[in-house]
Parts: sequence; C-alpha cells; structure tokens
Amino acid sequence: MNNQIINNFKNDKIFNIFKYLFYLFPVFIVSGNFLSNSLFIISLFLTIYFFFKYSLNQVLINKHTIYLSFFFLYLISSSIISEENYSIISSIKYLRFYFFSIIILIMLKFDEKFEKYFCLSFVSILIFVSIDGLIQYFFDYNIVGLKKVTPHRVSGFFGDELILGSFISKYLFLVFIYFIVFNKQKSFFMIISGLLIITAFLTGERAAFFSIILFSFLYFIKIFNFKKILIFFSSVVF
Repeated sequence: MNNQIINNFKNDKIFNIFKYLFYLFPVFIVSGNFLSNSLFIISLFLTIYFFFKYSLNQVLINKHTIYLSFFFLYLISSSIISEENYSIISSIKYLRFYFFSIIILIMLKFDEKFEKYFCLSFVSILIFVSIDGLIQYFFDYNIVGLKKVTPHRVSGFFGDELILGSFISKYLFLVFIYFIVFNKQKSFFMIISGLLIITAFLTGERAAFFSIILFSFLYFIKIFNFKKILIFFSSVVF
C-alpha cells in the first residue's frame, strides 16, 4: 500500500477525530437508536470524503467489499422483485450498515491500533452491562434505577426490551478476538466469559444463552486443553 496514503491518514484530523466516535459505538448501541443511527449517517459522509480526497480504489475495491456489495445488491434486488414497498424501503435502509462497514475497513487499514481499541471498547461495555444485569437481578433495580420487567428476567439498560442476552451473544466474538490476539491473560478471560454466560442465563433468552455456550465452547477448545474446558463448564452448569 502506498506509504504516502498511510501517512496522510495518520495526519488527517477528520480521520483522527471520528475514529474515537467508532470506539464509542458499543455505548451508542446501549444508549438507544439515535446515536447509533447518527454514526451510520456519519459513515456515509466519511466514505464520500475519504474516497474523493484520497481516491481509495485499492482499499474500497477488494474481495471483502465486493462480497458486501453483492450481499446488499441481493437484498435490494429481491425486495424489488417482491414488489413490496415496505421491503424495498427496509433494504435501502440497511445500506447504512454497508457504509459503516466500509469505514471500519478503512480504520483497520490505516490505524494499526484501531482493532485493539475497538475490541476493548466492546469488552468494557459487555462487562459493564453484565455487572449491571447482575445488580438488577439481585436488587430488582439496575444502577440507573430501571426495574426488572419480569421477576425472573433481567434487561439492564435496555429497559422494556428484553435483549440483553442477544446483545451479549452478538458481540461476544469481539471479546474472544481481544483476548486471543491482544491479551493473553487466560485467567481473566475465563472470569469475563463466566460473567457473560451467567448474565445471559439470567436474561432468560434461551437462544442467546445457548449460542453463547456453543461459541464459548468452540473458542475454549482453541486456547485451552480439554480437561480445563470440562472443569469450567461443569462449574458454570453447577
């Protein structure tokens, strides 16, 4: 890759300012739709800005973006064929995720520390919402005063939306990436994994809980020996 482009990005104020917004993305998800949707819109303008300023053909045209483009083209094409206006509008709205993915790709290409801190931001927020969920389970209220919707399920910051378990399951892979690639402390990794599994169980979302169990099991096979895996899961089940 052209070293001049890399240096330009490192000195680009727009790039250096907005990358911190992407570190805050997990916080935006928990806070509600407004901030996260705002970041998606910003991604569109950033894509246009970077493309015309740096002519990023070599970055924006590769196998990853080609697969992504075909996927969204398929969604829109199938919506048009179905002749359902609602479906067409929904598919077009999903394009905001396309530009968000493009910006993430650019951040990964031109900032060697972005992946580490992006994963760390998700690790931090998952730990935070898990502890908050445990507080709500034992004391009926979370740290901002939101009460449990049902006696046997917790939702934490998501309030009436019982999606805490699915939130953990969707972004759990970033926790594993962080600990496998950037942080080799296996004991801390075990503690965090146990915390997330227990919280997911308390949410009452069975699909999310079992997906987390399966996902965790596969990763533990990769980094631990089988005996430790049995001991860990036996403890969790107990």
